[in-house]
Amino acid sequence: MANPQQIRGTPVGKTDRRTAGESRRGCASGGVEGSFIPTRPPRELRELVRYRKRLIRARTAEANRIQDVLEGAYIKLSSLLSMGWGGPGHAS
Repeated sequence: MANPQQIRGTPVGKTDRRTAGESRRGCASGGVEGSFIPTRPPRELRELVRYRKRLIRARTAEANRIQDVLEGAYIKLSSLLSMGWGGPGHAS
């Protein structure tokens, strides 16, 4: 796998086949370095971090949808919370 930053500046045609051939020849002759591929633990950590980000985005999107539905029913969640209604376990 070639480093894209090094291949970007090479003069090649517009076809993928020609670009692939030029990239292969550049790597074989030692003119282009291979891409850095991290070992397994950093790759797994990156995957977990990306998965966590997706989960957080999904949770936020769901909370926004719930808030929109409640506001559509003229229930403003933020005003209920500011009035002191604390939900379950709230001592009044």
